[in-house]
This record gives sequence, structure tokens and C-alpha cells, in this order.
Amino acid sequence: MKGLCTIIISFVSLAVSAQTVTVTFPAAANKAKSYQVVIDGASYYSANSVATNGRQVTTIPNLSTGTHQLEVYTTTTRNNRTTDGTTTQPTTRPVYAKAFQLREGYDMQISIRANGQVSFTEKRAKKTYTAGVRTPMTSTAFNSLVQNISGRRYQSDRITLVRNALRNTANYFTSTQVRQLLTLINAESRRLELAKLSYARVTDPEAFSSLYDVLQSEASRDALDDYVVAQGGSAISTESNAAYGTALSDAQFTTLLNRVKGYSYQSGRIAEIRTALEGSAYFSTTQVRDLLTLVTSETDRLTLVKQAYSRVVDRSVYGQLASLFYGSATRAEFNNFVTSNGGVVTNTTYTQAMSDAAFQQVYNKARAHFFQKNTVADVQAAFINTANYFSTEQVRSLLQLISTETTRLELAKLGYARVVDPLNYYSLVDLFTVQANRTALENYIRSKQ
Repeated sequence: MKGLCTIIISFVSLAVSAQTVTVTFPAAANKAKSYQVVIDGASYYSANSVATNGRQVTTIPNLSTGTHQLEVYTTTTRNNRTTDGTTTQPTTRPVYAKAFQLREGYDMQISIRANGQVSFTEKRAKKTYTAGVRTPMTSTAFNSLVQNISGRRYQSDRITLVRNALRNTANYFTSTQVRQLLTLINAESRRLELAKLSYARVTDPEAFSSLYDVLQSEASRDALDDYVVAQGGSAISTESNAAYGTALSDAQFTTLLNRVKGYSYQSGRIAEIRTALEGSAYFSTTQVRDLLTLVTSETDRLTLVKQAYSRVVDRSVYGQLASLFYGSATRAEFNNFVTSNGGVVTNTTYTQAMSDAAFQQVYNKARAHFFQKNTVADVQAAFINTANYFSTEQVRSLLQLISTETTRLELAKLGYARVVDPLNYYSLVDLFTVQANRTALENYIRSKQ
């Protein structure tokens, strides 16, 4: 294959599943040899190529993504009388043959060198969008997706479902739909990751900057903006997204959180939180959540969550705090508060605890045993049974039947998965007199939220 030219094949995403392949023949080599390139049985000739920047270029539009067969032949045809795209097959053996993949959103460079070596290099293409080609998910399908994600208690499950939805090449979303998905996720780093992933699936990239404010920190917003620019989008200043101030730094908030935790009585914790909210500091929604999980009364929690609204920097995601409330009255009042302030409630799925009568049967059976090991076994069985759901107070009643703190701690961890009001679970730390056990339970609960 001595003297064989370099052939570069690249593609740019024009639509959902069609690419453009460009075959480039160096002009100098073209004077000495002509080439016939066959892709999926269709032939293209260097003699018909157009001179561009010192090289000969042939463009092949609208190839689908997936596997394609490439063959390269030398030929004596050095004029442009042969029609490109024909199924004319060469009679000689190809100097090179290989299958290659076209992936949506990527350029591919296939370089065939003079020494016979061939290299394939993929490069992300600058995205272009054709109006009307991408259709966002219907409202019915999207609402079903949101309900499925909202129904998952653990953030790890929600993250997985959102990620899978965004990776599914059959799905497209509006920027507004992406915003709603991101508000179901608590962790800032995960929101940023998923926001980047979503950009390739939006039908209105020009509106993508409208969801920047779901990110709480300026660093995260800048990172997303830089990513959009790198993908060929428009740079949008994030200055206006910090419309409500800047949230406390991690160090400042940790100091406040520890100060609140330092109070043994709820009255002290509530007073400290109220004082912080009456000051000049601003908070993220996640920081408000962390503070209010230290308050065991839903009524007090509701009062504080209303007070905190004027001090949050990311009001667009405040509706996610619906998960702080499990009583029907407090939940309804919070929902009304959020919607009356122009927000959206993003957690509307609630599991019901077992009835008082059913719980009494479980409790009486566990309490009736003479030997503690049998009581432990019954409580453990109740928590393992996936048909059972408990309120935090029901879990408290069962744990009070256990005499040793070590066993009580293990059962408290086991019971967390079956509780319907997990944010109230922190109140169970007062069942432990040993500080190490109290801390262990708090850390366990925090790791599961």
C-alpha cells in the first residue's frame, strides 16, 4: 500500500440518527493515484472530490448511526465521469477493508497512512439541532417517569433512574422537564453530573441556561456553563442566577449545624435555628433540610420551613422539602405554601404506616416473651418483613422492648428501611445513653438520605 493517501472519515450529527461522512484525499497523492471508496456497497471516487484547503473532499450525507463497512481500492479512474453512490464494485482486491461504527454526537477520523497503517479516532462533534426533528417526551410519559422516580425513597435509586432516562437515546426532554428531574436529586455533585448528561437530550438547548439555578454554588453553575460552551452551546452568564445571595460556606454551615446539635432540648435547637434564619445569612435548600431534620415536631418544622424560604438561594427546588412532612395536615399546608409562591412540589408519594390495630398485634407478640432473645427475634422479623411499614413512633415502641443498647442500635438501623417518615427518625437517638451509639445512629440515617 506504498503511496496510499491518508483518508479521513468524519461525521457530524445532523439529526437524531443520521450522520455525514466526509472522505478526504490529500491532493498531492491524488495526482499520482485515484481511489475508490466503498461504504456499505456504494462507491465514491477521489476523481469526483472537491478541492478544499489543499485536499480533495467527498461528502456522503445521511448515514445512519451504527456499523458500516468500509473498503478502499486503488483505481485507474482519474476523471469525474463516474457517478458517486453507484453500486459498481471493483474487480480488484481492496487495499484496506474494515467495519466502523458511527455514534451519534461524535466525529470519527479514519486515517489510512502511506505505510499501510490505519487508525480510528473519535472526536465529539459540535452539536447542531434541526427544528422539528427532536420531539420531547409527552406529558403523560414524563409524569409517569417523575412519579416512578419520586416514589423511590433512597437517593441512589433516584439517581440511577434519572441517569438511565437521560442515557436512553429514545428519550428527549425540554429544559423544563430536565429541571424537574434534577430537583428530585439532593446532592449538588450529582445534579451537576446529570445536568451535563442531559444536555445531549434536550430539544431546546437555547433555553438550557434556565435550569442553571438548580445548582446552588457558583462553582457548579460555572462548571455547567463551561460544559455547555464546550459542546458548542452559547455561553450564558451565571451572575443573574445568584439572585438571592450566596449560601453559607460548608465550614460556616458545619459550625452552625454543630451548634444546633449541641442543645439537648428541642426548644434550644428551635431557638438557634430561628435566630439563624432571622439573621443576614443565606442558605441552600439542602442546608435548610439538614437543619430541620434536627427538629422532631412537624408543626415546628413547618413554621421554620416557611420562615427559611426568604433566606434560600435556590427557591426553584424548595418543593423537594415536601419529604420533611408526613402528617396529612402539615404536608398539605407545606404544599400550598410552595405552590402559592410559584414553586412545584416534587415529592408527593407517601407510604402509609400499618394501622394501630395491626401494630398492636406485632407489639404484643414481641412483648409477651419471657426471654429477651425471643423478643429480639420478633422485632427483627417485623423489620425484615417487606410487607410491614412503621411510623417512627411505632419503631420507638418496639425498640423500647430491647434491653441492651448494642442490640437496640442494630435493630434501629434495620428498622429504618421500613419507616414511612425517615426524617423523623433522628428523634430515636434519645433511646441511647451512650454517645457513640447516638452518633452511630445519626450517621447511619444521614448516609441513607
